[in-house]
Amino acid sequence: MAAACEMMALRNNCKLFIGGLSYSAENEDLERHFAQFGTLVEAVVIFDRNSGRSRGYGFVTYTRPEAAARALQDPAPVIAGRKANVNMASGIRRAARQESAGAGGMHYPYGAM
Repeated sequence: MAAACEMMALRNNCKLFIGGLSYSAENEDLERHFAQFGTLVEAVVIFDRNSGRSRGYGFVTYTRPEAAARALQDPAPVIAGRKANVNMASGIRRAARQESAGAGGMHYPYGAM
Protein backbone atom coordinates (compact mmCIF):
# COMPACT_ATOMS: atom_id res chain seq x y z
CA MET A 1 0.00 0.00 0.00
CA ALA A 2 2.81 2.44 0.84
CA ALA A 3 4.34 1.98 -2.63
CA ALA A 4 0.98 2.75 -4.25
CA CYS A 5 0.68 5.94 -2.19
CA GLU A 6 4.23 6.94 -3.12
CA MET A 7 3.60 6.40 -6.84
CA MET A 8 0.36 8.37 -6.60
CA ALA A 9 2.20 11.27 -4.93
CA LEU A 10 4.79 11.28 -7.73
CA ARG A 11 2.13 11.12 -10.43
CA ASN A 12 0.16 13.94 -8.84
CA ASN A 13 3.22 16.17 -8.46
CA CYS A 14 2.86 16.28 -4.69
CA LYS A 15 6.29 14.98 -3.67
CA LEU A 16 9.43 17.12 -3.48
CA PHE A 17 13.09 16.17 -3.18
CA ILE A 18 15.01 18.38 -0.76
CA GLY A 19 18.78 18.22 -1.27
CA GLY A 20 21.76 19.94 0.28
CA LEU A 21 20.40 19.69 3.82
CA SER A 22 22.60 20.27 6.81
CA TYR A 23 23.71 17.05 8.50
CA SER A 24 22.01 18.36 11.64
CA ALA A 25 18.63 18.75 9.87
CA GLU A 26 15.69 16.87 11.40
CA ASN A 27 12.19 16.02 10.16
CA GLU A 28 10.85 18.91 12.24
CA ASP A 29 13.02 21.38 10.31
CA LEU A 30 11.41 20.26 7.04
CA GLU A 31 7.93 20.38 8.60
CA ARG A 32 8.53 23.87 10.00
CA HIS A 33 9.62 25.27 6.65
CA PHE A 34 7.30 23.47 4.25
CA ALA A 35 4.05 23.56 6.26
CA GLN A 36 3.65 27.22 5.26
CA PHE A 37 2.83 26.17 1.69
CA GLY A 38 0.09 23.63 2.42
CA THR A 39 -0.93 20.49 4.28
CA LEU A 40 1.87 17.94 4.56
CA VAL A 41 1.45 14.18 4.30
CA GLU A 42 5.04 13.67 5.42
CA ALA A 43 8.36 15.45 5.78
CA VAL A 44 11.34 13.14 6.24
CA VAL A 45 15.08 13.51 6.35
CA ILE A 46 16.89 10.39 5.15
CA PHE A 47 19.38 8.99 7.65
CA ASP A 48 22.24 6.53 7.19
CA ARG A 49 21.33 3.21 8.82
CA ASN A 50 24.82 2.54 10.13
CA SER A 51 25.92 5.94 11.43
CA GLY A 52 22.51 7.44 12.21
CA ARG A 53 23.64 10.70 10.54
CA SER A 54 21.57 12.59 8.02
CA ARG A 55 22.48 11.77 4.42
CA GLY A 56 21.89 15.42 3.48
CA TYR A 57 18.56 15.03 1.71
CA GLY A 58 14.91 14.35 2.37
CA PHE A 59 11.41 14.34 0.93
CA VAL A 60 8.29 16.38 1.51
CA THR A 61 4.88 15.19 0.34
CA TYR A 62 1.83 17.44 0.15
CA THR A 63 -1.84 16.55 -0.07
CA ARG A 64 -2.28 18.84 -3.10
CA PRO A 65 -0.04 19.64 -6.09
CA GLU A 66 -0.74 23.37 -5.70
CA ALA A 67 1.06 23.33 -2.34
CA ALA A 68 4.10 21.65 -3.91
CA ALA A 69 4.08 24.25 -6.69
CA ARG A 70 4.09 27.04 -4.06
CA ALA A 71 7.04 25.40 -2.28
CA LEU A 72 8.95 25.26 -5.57
CA GLN A 73 8.74 29.05 -5.93
CA ASP A 74 11.87 29.29 -3.78
CA PRO A 75 14.21 26.62 -5.19
CA ALA A 76 16.98 27.40 -2.65
CA PRO A 77 15.47 27.97 0.82
CA VAL A 78 17.55 28.11 4.00
CA ILE A 79 16.61 25.13 6.19
CA ALA A 80 18.35 24.38 9.50
CA GLY A 81 20.90 27.11 8.76
CA ARG A 82 21.95 25.86 5.33
CA LYS A 83 20.88 26.69 1.80
CA ALA A 84 19.03 23.66 0.41
CA ASN A 85 17.64 22.88 -3.04
CA VAL A 86 14.08 21.90 -3.84
CA ASN A 87 12.96 19.90 -6.88
CA MET A 88 10.08 17.66 -7.87
CA ALA A 89 10.83 14.09 -6.76
CA SER A 90 11.16 11.47 -9.44
CA GLY A 91 10.87 7.71 -9.19
CA ILE A 92 13.80 7.09 -11.53
CA ARG A 93 16.36 6.09 -8.88
CA ARG A 94 13.97 3.78 -7.06
CA ALA A 95 12.91 2.08 -10.30
CA ALA A 96 16.52 1.66 -11.42
CA ARG A 97 17.50 0.25 -8.02
CA GLN A 98 14.64 -2.26 -8.07
CA GLU A 99 15.51 -3.32 -11.62
CA SER A 100 19.13 -3.98 -10.70
CA ALA A 101 18.24 -5.75 -7.46
CA GLY A 102 17.92 -9.13 -9.18
CA ALA A 103 20.63 -11.74 -9.43
CA GLY A 104 23.82 -10.06 -10.58
CA GLY A 105 26.32 -11.22 -13.12
CA MET A 106 25.85 -12.75 -16.52
CA HIS A 107 22.62 -14.36 -17.55
CA TYR A 108 23.85 -17.44 -19.35
CA PRO A 109 22.21 -20.80 -18.93
CA TYR A 110 24.32 -23.19 -16.89
CA GLY A 111 27.03 -24.75 -19.05
CA ALA A 112 26.41 -22.45 -22.05
CA MET A 113 29.94 -21.09 -22.06
